[in-house]
Amino acid sequence: YMSIYTSNGVSLHQLSLELSKNHKSSTEEHDDLCSICEDGGDLLCCANCPRGFQTECVGLSALPRGIWYCKYCQNMFGKEKFAEPDANAIAAGRVPGVDPLKAITQRCIRVVGTLESEIDGCAICRCHDFCKSEFTACTIIICDQCEKEYHVGCLKEKNIVDLK
Repeated sequence: YMSIYTSNGVSLHQLSLELSKNHKSSTEEHDDLCSICEDGGDLLCCANCPRGFQTECVGLSALPRGIWYCKYCQNMFGKEKFAEPDANAIAAGRVPGVDPLKAITQRCIRVVGTLESEIDGCAICRCHDFCKSEFTACTIIICDQCEKEYHVGCLKEKNIVDLK
């Protein structure tokens, strides 16, 4: 995954790390069972995730002082250093000075304010008529790949797909 890039120069490895960093785990409620042996009792809790461990299961004879991170979180922190952009990222399309991860996450959410200004109409017939109250030939679907709008009826008429 470190050598597979999106069109704007983000490796799949870097993207997965970024998405996992933004995933907020609650550390206020920790697991009641050890993540390794699944027994209860006095558990050592990770400072970054809700996992709990018995000290014997993680190779400790006593509770450590201060903040403690489990091996899963330590591995995640260690992998972050390999996610730095490199020459391959620039060759794959990364633009210096532009946050490519922000561009990806913003593109994943599309909010339509007013239909006339945001939607170009059906990519086949170019009409703006649509039906949102029921599934008909005038229902518009948006392609996840190209983000163009299509009438269900136009797709059927052109023998592209017959959606029911």
